[in-house]
Amino acid sequence: MLAAKVPFGGFMAGAAKSKAKEVGAVTAIGGWDFIKENSTMSFNSLQDYWVYLHSEFNGLPGYESALAAAMAIYPSLEKSHRRSVDKAYKDARKEARRLAKEEKKRLKAEAKANKKG
Repeated sequence: MLAAKVPFGGFMAGAAKSKAKEVGAVTAIGGWDFIKENSTMSFNSLQDYWVYLHSEFNGLPGYESALAAAMAIYPSLEKSHRRSVDKAYKDARKEARRLAKEEKKRLKAEAKANKKG
């Protein structure tokens, strides 16, 4: 393959292949205009989109095929989906600990106030 002989040619060929997969998948389902007109949700990032899909549909029939379709439309998802979900779980645990600490502090203050009253 000629691209392998050119510096960064293999990388560029991979990027072109990835973009071609994305364009092919988007075209097969009607194009970006069709997707935008028929979508009821919007996400700030691809990671947010993936975390939503994972949290709502993981373990249900069709999840694997939906994942494959999403990866065809968004090739970068193939490399980042696991990391996105892991980060969401880590962030949720951190927030849960913070809320538990606040609740404990609130209950302690409430008990102290009731003891005085």
